[in-house]
Amino acid sequence: MSTTNPLASVLAPLLGTRVFLADDYPSDHCSPVLDDAFLAAASQRGERLFIEYPRQVGRLQFASPRQCHYERTIVFRPFGDFAVGEIMTMHSCWLRLPEGDLGVEPLLIAGVAAGYRKIAYEMPDGLPVLFFHPNYPQVLIASGCLSCFQRARYAPHAAWRDVWTWILQWLGVKEPLPDTLPALRPTYGPDDELPPDAKKTMYQRQISWLTGSCLGDYSGIQVSEGFNSDIDAYGRQKPRFRERSDCMLQVATALVCDSVVNSNPESRRLGTAIIDQIFRNPAHFVLDPKNPCYSQFTFYENVFTHYTFGNCWNSRHVLAAASLLGTNRWDHHVLRCLVSILRSANQNGCRRINLRYPESFSEHNWDWYATEDYRNFCPHRQAGMWETFILAFRLTGHQPFLDVARKGLTTVMQDYPRLQWMNNYSAEVAKLIMPLSFLLRLEDTPQHRAWLERVVADLEALFQPCGAIADTVRDLELATYPPPRSNAEYGTREACLIQENGDPCCDLLYTVPFAYAGLHEAYAATGNEHWRQLSDRITDFIIRVQAVSPEHPELSGAWLRGFDYQLWEYWSSSADAGWGAWCAETGWTNAPIAITLAFQKLKTSFYDLIEDGRLRSILPEILREMSVVHPLPNAVNAASTQKPPGTE
Repeated sequence: MSTTNPLASVLAPLLGTRVFLADDYPSDHCSPVLDDAFLAAASQRGERLFIEYPRQVGRLQFASPRQCHYERTIVFRPFGDFAVGEIMTMHSCWLRLPEGDLGVEPLLIAGVAAGYRKIAYEMPDGLPVLFFHPNYPQVLIASGCLSCFQRARYAPHAAWRDVWTWILQWLGVKEPLPDTLPALRPTYGPDDELPPDAKKTMYQRQISWLTGSCLGDYSGIQVSEGFNSDIDAYGRQKPRFRERSDCMLQVATALVCDSVVNSNPESRRLGTAIIDQIFRNPAHFVLDPKNPCYSQFTFYENVFTHYTFGNCWNSRHVLAAASLLGTNRWDHHVLRCLVSILRSANQNGCRRINLRYPESFSEHNWDWYATEDYRNFCPHRQAGMWETFILAFRLTGHQPFLDVARKGLTTVMQDYPRLQWMNNYSAEVAKLIMPLSFLLRLEDTPQHRAWLERVVADLEALFQPCGAIADTVRDLELATYPPPRSNAEYGTREACLIQENGDPCCDLLYTVPFAYAGLHEAYAATGNEHWRQLSDRITDFIIRVQAVSPEHPELSGAWLRGFDYQLWEYWSSSADAGWGAWCAETGWTNAPIAITLAFQKLKTSFYDLIEDGRLRSILPEILREMSVVHPLPNAVNAASTQKPPGTE
């Protein structure tokens, strides 16, 4: 198998005579220019020509390069084994489009269209990608670079091999296309025998990815959010340098875990330093006691949107890290944060998705939010609060923490399986397992046990033979980010990775890490061996699909978001405007998986790391401090113009 250009050998005899490739793509300084005389002579000889990314072919002129963004590559007319409407992608490719209306009838177009592997709605208006010259039917033209399909990671890989197999056959090339591998691919196939140390190797590769590809050092330790989904002409993905507290603290906790698993002092230093600098930095943590969001974490640095689930997850991760380190240095910060969230949670057992400073306080102070009849029981939004409040109750004995968590979980389970959902329904099922496991450990009642058993059974029903968890949609009227309902919606907001149930996609951003962590906690709560086996099936799956790429070492060892378990390739509908199919997140995906792996090795869990009553002694002073309702500032006009996710 080769990851070099597979066309080099099979096309070598034809280069410069019948085949003209864009070797310097995306640079167009060598774009082919072929005149009518050349084309007519080739026609007289009965020769077929293939030309890509040209400047001029006969009288057909081509415009300056134009970049695609959310356009996908769509079969416009059937050819080979391709049917009309099939979808592929050339990612953020560059096209040189023919000028004027010359009656070009394309085989492939670039257009914005909803769908998974086939368009879901009407054929979109598109840009010609592959077409025959209108005056010379023996001349096949690609307006972009098709020959770099491997380098630029066009997807699905097998589909682009089929395109090239057809082109070679059309040209009369008898030599078959050599076997190839995608430039970025899963480490193992679905049926490969795994080596005995595969799990250990996977863990070490993930820690190496976090420290080698995602950390920087400039006036402190920088933690990137990960890598964008966009893929350029060289197969590269740009890092997301802007820091966000949830990703930073999940990475910090993963590093602290590694410091214990591998007795690694450097991981201990890095993890501790990241947590310390967040609590010192007002760009990440509100330090002003008069701010109604005092002691809450920001979303991105200097984006003063304070998510309920983000603050609770952050607190839970810091508590786990502190326990592993044997330190109490962050106790006051964490408890203030938890009380700050609690004081604006309401009697329904839920809380606003987020509060934004100053926008959320133009009319009301924080205490008003505790009295409003607000209802949002989406597990994506609330489960993090419920699970963390159960831990907070154990730490402090403060009954309101438990009351909010119990009320919220009771309400959501009364309506279950009808759930409000965000990015896919399967993810909501996965996110319920951890808080229900915590509730069962705290209060082992038949009802609580039945709730957990039901949810785990529903998750198990989504398992595929390979260990993937199928994305699903349900009750679209309850969805925040459903699949695109038209071609025009594609790429305009967050969205599902699937278009409809049955699309063979597994979400490693919103589903798998939560299912993995939840099943680990469920097993710790019950000792149910079948649930441990479910967790082991996920382990087997993530070992196999961990990315490997000699060409892109910055991505090797990561998990990307959307995985197609039939293609066995990273692929899905990439309609999500912020976190598309190929994004690789440090938090939410990679660090949480590493944390669960470490907990398995250490035979511990989030629940087991919490010491009953450990924060009880500092609770009274924190409650007094946090009960003060400071007057709001007169001028609340410093609002950010950036709208974070979920504020629609």
